[in-house]
Amino acid sequence: MKKAQQRLHFPRLLKKNNLCEKLLVLFCRSTVESVLVYCVTGWYAGCSAADKKAIQRVINTAQKIDSCPLPPLEEIANSRVLSKATKISQDCSDPGHSLFELWPSGRRYRCLKTRTSRLRNSFLPKAVTVLNKAKLLRLCRHRALYQHYFNIIYHSLIYYCVIV
Repeated sequence: MKKAQQRLHFPRLLKKNNLCEKLLVLFCRSTVESVLVYCVTGWYAGCSAADKKAIQRVINTAQKIDSCPLPPLEEIANSRVLSKATKISQDCSDPGHSLFELWPSGRRYRCLKTRTSRLRNSFLPKAVTVLNKAKLLRLCRHRALYQHYFNIIYHSLIYYCVIV
């Protein structure tokens, strides 16, 4: 966080010197955001609420400087955890592959049993939670899509029967 705050000095200077906004956003994302989200999959789940708030404050400051909306830290962390967990669950040679075990129904992954909050706030339980939410969202989207197609077919059949 301190390193990111230090790097906010450069975008401020560039904005004072009337740098193109597109370049300013690119510079800010490459210097400040890269420092903030480095290894976010490992540390975000165990981060305290006060630390998350402080990091979000740095992101908000960067947004004010370059007037470009940056994604919230939670969104970045969840997307990276999801991609990493998907890679681990699909790669049989990965040492963590056995920890991503599906329930017999095949719809959700088994949650890890944790006794300590330190393990509960680590990567693996967070990854299982994010994977389960992603599967649930995909399932809901498919159901909504099927419902939409069913409605179209139903209404077209009614229309066809009324005309004939």
